[in-house]
Amino acid sequence: MGALNASLKCAHIRLSNSNSTVSVIHPQRFAPVQGIVHVVCGSWGRPYYEVTIDHLDAAFGSTCAVGWDLKRESLANFPIAGLTCGEDGVSYGVSIQNDGFVNARGKAEFVGFSFHQNSVVGCGLDLANSRAVFVVNGKTIDLSAAQEQEDMRLQANCAFVPAATIFAARLNSQCQVTFNFTGPFKFEQFFKDGRWSALADSKSKDV
Repeated sequence: MGALNASLKCAHIRLSNSNSTVSVIHPQRFAPVQGIVHVVCGSWGRPYYEVTIDHLDAAFGSTCAVGWDLKRESLANFPIAGLTCGEDGVSYGVSIQNDGFVNARGKAEFVGFSFHQNSVVGCGLDLANSRAVFVVNGKTIDLSAAQEQEDMRLQANCAFVPAATIFAARLNSQCQVTFNFTGPFKFEQFFKDGRWSALADSKSKDV
């Protein structure tokens, strides 16, 4: 299934399932996590991965944002991809939240595609065009209109990693997600034309 970066694991989460499953153990705190494979916008390729939302009590205010964040040396500031600036002070990642917002360039934009417990979210990144694509329960989210205005286009020559930030709202909240970096994937239509590839096939890793 691939692996998340255990060396950056914060105290609020537990990793399991060969470091591909994230469970929140301390509620009422933002709990970020990043993958070990990074890709660079401005290069070639279209890496893709999926996240299954195993548990999320959104009705009580728990949230989950998944997407692509800047490669970071520390998660001590509890970053949310797209909202929290990278360590270079100017660049941002991008993420989609369960409540239908997309985070990019330091702000949130409502796109209306929400997800919930048992949903599968696909995250693709067109490196040559620095554009992210999300698939929620089989529906592709078209961000092209905003991206033409550079609002949601990612910074070229920056390294990006798969990322999620989870917020468990209650003491007994069950919030857990599982990453799939290798396949087989639920949304295989992304691979029929051969243009997309599993993120795990990318060469750059932090170990």
